[in-house]
Amino acid sequence: MEKLLSLLLILGCLGLNAQGLKMTARVSVNAGGESMSSPMGLKVNSAYLRLNEYSFEGVEQESMIFNSENSDLIILSHATKEYILLTKDDMVAMMSRMAMAKENLLKQMESMSPEERAYMEKMLADQGISTENPPVQSFSATGKSETILGYKCGHYDGSADGVKNSEIWVCPHKSLGISEDDIRGLKAFSTYLKDIAAGFEAMSNDNEFEFLLHKDYDGIPLKDREYEGGKIVGEMQVIEIEVMDFNESEFSIPSNYQPISLTDGM
Repeated sequence: MEKLLSLLLILGCLGLNAQGLKMTARVSVNAGGESMSSPMGLKVNSAYLRLNEYSFEGVEQESMIFNSENSDLIILSHATKEYILLTKDDMVAMMSRMAMAKENLLKQMESMSPEERAYMEKMLADQGISTENPPVQSFSATGKSETILGYKCGHYDGSADGVKNSEIWVCPHKSLGISEDDIRGLKAFSTYLKDIAAGFEAMSNDNEFEFLLHKDYDGIPLKDREYEGGKIVGEMQVIEIEVMDFNESEFSIPSNYQPISLTDGM
């Protein structure tokens, strides 16, 4: 689910058409000396946010839908035609349990030998779980720019606790022909993530979603590049972008999908 969280975006407006932003991006990951890429679909407007995740072969796998009016989060599994519905209370409770579990684990690690602790930290790191406090992410304008899909994008360097870990290219809302209100679902989702962040950050310092909306810049990133140890480990670039009207049906659960619990879906 964390992978989907680092990707999510969609919207629609209760029974009516509402203007929003539709984007298709290509996400590349460098692992073990190999580069793999897959498409990602994003829709967002004033009420909803939806992200469609695809396999490296281009097959649609999962979608996440966020309703900004009631903070419901829906995860669709297209292969099994099932869905999980999580209320905000569900997420807060789950993240609180995760934070408590990490706190208990850290207390147990205090009594371990250096060798045992190092082994445990490596095992947790392999699962994407950090034992350190989450770093402070910030972005600073470099004064450079690049034209992407015909839009002039400002260049920013990203850093975590002062160490460069990313670059982004941001297009101002006005240049895209949209207002901040047109994509209010994105801001609502960002606020939602901050509200549940205690548990989420407790389990991982890799908050990939953070670049989508940040206080250090105003606009939509059309390109993002991530670094680790000075090497590029991932890149996201928007390959299609369109301002269009969305209907609420684009953010609804398909009638032939069956509900399952979070436990069943994990």
